[in-house]
Amino acid sequence: MASFSYTTILDAAEHFADAIVGTGRQLGISRFLLVQWAAPVASESPELHPS
Repeated sequence: MASFSYTTILDAAEHFADAIVGTGRQLGISRFLLVQWAAPVASESPELHPS
């Protein structure tokens, strides 16, 4: 069960990071800014706005 969780998180994290960098590129936002500020906020946003 732990290995399944580990694999799922690693797979999702790569796609998440690629999507953030791609969106930033389209909007003209620095990759550094995205990694330092936007990614942590985006990854925590489900906790900030529960359904």
